[in-house]
Amino acid sequence: MAMKTFTSLFALLSCLSVYNAQAEDVTVYVYGSYPDSQRFYWYDADETNDPKPNWNASQGIYPPKFTELDGNIEKDGDIFYKKVLTPKNDGTNIKIIISDPRLDDPSQAKETPAIELNSGSEYYFYYFGDDKSYTTSPVSLTIAGSFNDWSTTSTSFTRNSMINWTYDLDAPNGEVSFKLNLPNNTYLGIGTVSLNAPQGWINGNNNDNFVLNTSTTGFTKYKLTATWNPSSNFSDNTRWSLKIEGVELNLNDNIELSSSNSYIVSSASYTRPSTGYHWGTLCLPFNITNSYNGVTFYQLNSVTETSMKFTPIEGTNIAAGTPVAFKLDEPGELNIAESNVTVVADPTTAGISNWTMKGTFQRKTLDGIYYVYNDKYYCGNNITVKPYRGWFETPAPTNGAPFRIEIEEEQSLQFVEQEDGTVVATFDLQGRKLNNTQKGLFIENGKIIMIK
Repeated sequence: MAMKTFTSLFALLSCLSVYNAQAEDVTVYVYGSYPDSQRFYWYDADETNDPKPNWNASQGIYPPKFTELDGNIEKDGDIFYKKVLTPKNDGTNIKIIISDPRLDDPSQAKETPAIELNSGSEYYFYYFGDDKSYTTSPVSLTIAGSFNDWSTTSTSFTRNSMINWTYDLDAPNGEVSFKLNLPNNTYLGIGTVSLNAPQGWINGNNNDNFVLNTSTTGFTKYKLTATWNPSSNFSDNTRWSLKIEGVELNLNDNIELSSSNSYIVSSASYTRPSTGYHWGTLCLPFNITNSYNGVTFYQLNSVTETSMKFTPIEGTNIAAGTPVAFKLDEPGELNIAESNVTVVADPTTAGISNWTMKGTFQRKTLDGIYYVYNDKYYCGNNITVKPYRGWFETPAPTNGAPFRIEIEEEQSLQFVEQEDGTVVATFDLQGRKLNNTQKGLFIENGKIIMIK
């Protein structure tokens, strides 16, 4: 009885050993530029005959076309043809060959090297009939040339996916020469290289060699994007297109912005050194958050014979390209920094009735404008306006006495209703609306009150 139990256990273990030795299927997905003529064949699979030994053009026997395989799937906009292969039970790996045979002469098939496939795995292959070769990575892009502070050698980037991909390039300050090429996959082709950043290209040669002037663009980081165009064929030179765009923009008065289109950046900043004054003008090409400490942004409200009166701008943001006046709590450096904003190509206008406020992203020399200086507005001719500033224009400019700058609070008051039905409006001694009472002197419903 004991012997039978032992024999049964041995038989069970033997069965398990045979099961474990059985190799799992291999699934192959192939992408082809000409799937109706490209052929797929294999060796050492558990089938009666491998396709290659039976290949006989005179009898019309060929390996299967991609379109004659087991099915297909769509991946990133392209069709991949599927073949499931069962390995033999002798421990050998399946070997596949992808080829573009000349149907009348199999010896001229231009075979690619056979690749061994491991049991139980999935494989994706990209076959490019123009070059009679295939790869498991659709892109091997090399950026080479004179990188200055970027790098002294070429850099390779590979992606195992057909989807678009990006790479960040840190920009040194100065001219940067570089070359974009595909040395290993030249059959992919490079289409038109476009630039979505101002003043980026100084010159280009056949969409291949380029020079970036990073010292005048304000960008400290660029993004290179490779875009796969699955609908084109491999004789089309736009199979891959490349785009370089600025993603980190850092402006100051020495950088003049010039662009024919808008673009998105991951970060944008502007720095202005201290002028020694409280008041200034600002016109930036991106949205400004209306909540910076130590600075208040204003818009013109009215003009008298001797003064220009401004009111604080309401809302959480100031739109890109909008010229505004601002007042610093204490004279000092102005620092603006925003994230994930759209940079616009042109400023807009603001102002009231006949007083139009304009702005600029470049240095300008103008006549008959009102500009801020020494915390007053003066009128003058041949005035140099620096980048990222604003000025006022009016139909009848005068070179008379300067206008004083006055702050005028908005007239739309918010009253708080009390339990007895009365309302309370509270202001400080400068006439500014208060949301809550506080210690000290303040005005409540027209009466001066002190709270200790």
